Amino acid sequence: MPALADGRLATLVRQVMPPRAQKWIVQVVTDHKDACAMFNRNVLRVHWTWPTAIHAAGMHSILNHYPLSLKKVPSQILRGLSSRTIVDVWQACTIKRGYKGRLSEKRGFLARTASREIAFASNAAAAELDALRAARRAIYERSRQVKIRSQRDEDYQGLLTKRLSSRKYDGAYRVPLSHYKR
Repeated sequence: MPALADGRLATLVRQVMPPRAQKWIVQVVTDHKDACAMFNRNVLRVHWTWPTAIHAAGMHSILNHYPLSLKKVPSQILRGLSSRTIVDVWQACTIKRGYKGRLSEKRGFLARTASREIAFASNAAAAELDALRAARRAIYERSRQVKIRSQRDEDYQGLLTKRLSSRKYDGAYRVPLSHYKR
């Protein structure tokens, strides 16, 4: 049986969830399957471990998915020690902001990489692969920016070297220092 949340938990849930014209009523449930949103009554049912699960997962700052319950599940792709260090996967019930700001409830899996890339899918393996792809794209983008920056630095160094290696001789005519005779 859902119970009303205490004032501190209800305030925290209302801060994290998308705003509505009417104030959300927050209830606490003990089973992950009972977590849901009743939009017609403005009721949010969150799991009793909601505050610790949300902050441990870093999900309180996601703008598209607002989790009502998170249940950690093992990795479907990576096994052993690497699964604990690279990707975290949660079975989740979330509220999703859709087209024109409409809210709907979605059940599925959230995956988060160590670099805070997040993906949501209907099964755990797909969410994990999407999160890994997003992390890979972020790494490629950063490496591309570094390459562009280093190329720009090399070009500037070449320009300075060319300017410093030549001396003006008779006005604007430049002669390389190696050919310059006094």
